[in-house]
Amino acid sequence: MMAARILIVEDESRLAGSIQFELERVGYAVVGRAGSGEEALSLAAAAGPDLVLMDIQLSGKLDGITTAEQIRARQAIPVVFLAGDANDKTMKRAYAASPYGVVLKPFQPSDLRRMIEMALYQQAQDQELVISDATTTNGHCLGSGGPLNGEGGRPATVISSDRDISRQKLAEAALRQAHQKMHAILESISDAFLSLDSQLVVTYFNAAAEEALGRLRSDVIGRPLFEAFPEARGSIFEEKYTRALRDKVALYFETYFGIEPYANWYQVRVYPYADGISVYFQVITDRKQAEQDLRELNAQLEERIADRTAQLDAANEELSAVNQELNAVNMELAHAVRSRDEFLASMSHELRTPLTSILGLSEALQMSIYGPLTEKQVPALKTIRESGEHLLALITDILDLSKTSAGKLELQTAPVIVADVCQASLRLIAGQAQKKNIQLLHLINMAPGWMQVDERRLKQILVNLLGNAVKFTPEGGQIGLEVTGDAERGLARFVVWDTGIGIAPEVMPRLFKPFVQLDNKLNRDHSGTGLGLALVHQLVALHGGSISLESAGRPGEGSRFTVALPWNVRTEEEMPLPVEHRQTAGPLAAAPQRLAGAQILVADDNATTLEFLHDSLAAHGYAVTVAHNGVEALSRARALQPAVMVLDIQMPGLDGLEVMRQAREQPGLAAIPIIALTALAMPGDRERCLDAGADDYLAKPVSLTALLKKIDALVAAGQA
Repeated sequence: MMAARILIVEDESRLAGSIQFELERVGYAVVGRAGSGEEALSLAAAAGPDLVLMDIQLSGKLDGITTAEQIRARQAIPVVFLAGDANDKTMKRAYAASPYGVVLKPFQPSDLRRMIEMALYQQAQDQELVISDATTTNGHCLGSGGPLNGEGGRPATVISSDRDISRQKLAEAALRQAHQKMHAILESISDAFLSLDSQLVVTYFNAAAEEALGRLRSDVIGRPLFEAFPEARGSIFEEKYTRALRDKVALYFETYFGIEPYANWYQVRVYPYADGISVYFQVITDRKQAEQDLRELNAQLEERIADRTAQLDAANEELSAVNQELNAVNMELAHAVRSRDEFLASMSHELRTPLTSILGLSEALQMSIYGPLTEKQVPALKTIRESGEHLLALITDILDLSKTSAGKLELQTAPVIVADVCQASLRLIAGQAQKKNIQLLHLINMAPGWMQVDERRLKQILVNLLGNAVKFTPEGGQIGLEVTGDAERGLARFVVWDTGIGIAPEVMPRLFKPFVQLDNKLNRDHSGTGLGLALVHQLVALHGGSISLESAGRPGEGSRFTVALPWNVRTEEEMPLPVEHRQTAGPLAAAPQRLAGAQILVADDNATTLEFLHDSLAAHGYAVTVAHNGVEALSRARALQPAVMVLDIQMPGLDGLEVMRQAREQPGLAAIPIIALTALAMPGDRERCLDAGADDYLAKPVSLTALLKKIDALVAAGQA
């Protein structure tokens, strides 16, 4: 017998290849593989297969169901569907196309083989037996007739009527063989199978049906369905079976049926044939249970998600409340920072303004602007000036600490000769050391002897450390400053040591915090704010360096502070000029003859400051006009057209910044040079002054020497 010829229609090439391999392995002939409906129609017409395996969901314009309908209409070839989507809508369409079977993906190869065999058998049943009349010489014949007598009574001839029945015998034998094969198939499949005639009498009942439905075939075959299964009367089975017989349509449905312990969920497929229906029951209880478990799991997940969402909503509300609180706290902190800055600015102004008078008048007296000093007045005046400078240093420390804490202090780095900075720092504390008979030692060992650093801040670091060493070293002690360069590590180390009282180990961790002081009798006998080391620590950090402390905490053994700063060793050609080769200002002298008599306008709301500035500039040879507020300054500037304007920033009414802005907008005043003076000295002051129109800027207390130098330069530039 020739192998059945099968066409595979499947758009997933890997699965199509697996099916082909399995079919050819068991003896079927695969005539082709198609990946689309259009290709399937073409191959079916060309190859004329015995059966088509059709994937329901195909890519392209034609899906599997539509393609199967067209193949059946054109060639009456049986089709078995391969279904990956088992939803009701899809399956109803599939069964309406009258397939010879449906195999659900994923499937076992044995299930596919059995379905193919049943489909081929069903196709054989549907074909009508055609027995042709033919004459053969050695076939089985059915005949009737008798002899016709001739002359003398002898038989002359025989007339017979013969009918060749050899093809009928072959067909009957083939049909018996097909029935036997079909019986073997139906008994081997895992699905329950039964067949019913047109009166719904059971004609076949396989072993799987006995096991699934809990009935013996001897109790079922030959009996009406609803007599053998009274529980099925009035159920979906009666409706579906009746419709399949009446309308000759294949039907698919799922239902729960049976009496415990045989009750199960079934997937039921009903196929009509000439005088009855074939019914396949597949137990899907496990699948239904899995679906139910999945639904319950989904419900639990949804519940958990809802709970989690509610928790997240609650957490978000709490977070929102916390954010609101944080925003409120941040606003309070911002307000506190603004208040702090405003307080510091106000305190700076209030403290620097009288210091401007003290230091300015002291400098003016030392310059003999108000006449020569007596021998006793010189040291007294020196004491006044030193006290004022000490107060200024304290104010500067407070403001610098505030700037570094707010991240507003910017370094002004430049090439600096280290020896010059060290010598200048030692000179600043030499007087204090001399009063206590303290010996100052220093050693500088670095080549080249210069580095890129903010000179003013480095001096501030060293003076703070040296000043503390003097303060806490008893009379007759020693203080040292040692500087070494480590080119390999790129570090310059500044070590300040003393033979003082030492620092207890328990104090060391807190020593670099603001307002922390040593808690001992000697410390209480000395002045200080506790800001110096905190400022040193922050200035060192700004330079990218570090500071460390060593001390045994015993009197006489002292302390040792080490500051390590980055040191980029460069060539000698890049070194700055030694201090003795730099240009320095000479002693105060009268203005050059060509500048004498130039008109200078000075505006300040402090009468004392205004008076000594007037007297000092007049003594220098300038013609000086004063204004006590911003409005008066603008008026006098328009009238006098001065060579230079010197403006205090913080004046009542119209402040110095607004005076500058208005002056720069008036044609007659726009080109007049302006020097801004401020007692605020806060971060951004210089930038605000320059943005408003100032040509230069000085912080109070003002050095007369520095002010006169700037005025001379601006007047000379205006005359050039």
